[in-house]
Amino acid sequence: MAKEYHYIVEGAAVVGITAFRDNLLPDLKGKKVLTFVTGSNIEMEQLVEFAQRH
Repeated sequence: MAKEYHYIVEGAAVVGITAFRDNLLPDLKGKKVLTFVTGSNIEMEQLVEFAQRH
């Protein structure tokens, strides 16, 4: 998500995305589902700079 969409997603928000991506919720297949993605909007250059400093 960081590289493609410029979002740094907090750990708890990734749980839903991972569950759908890895087909861990077969009962929901074909249904409309909503998951929330929370975190910060950041440019990749800013993220790299921050990571290098910390």
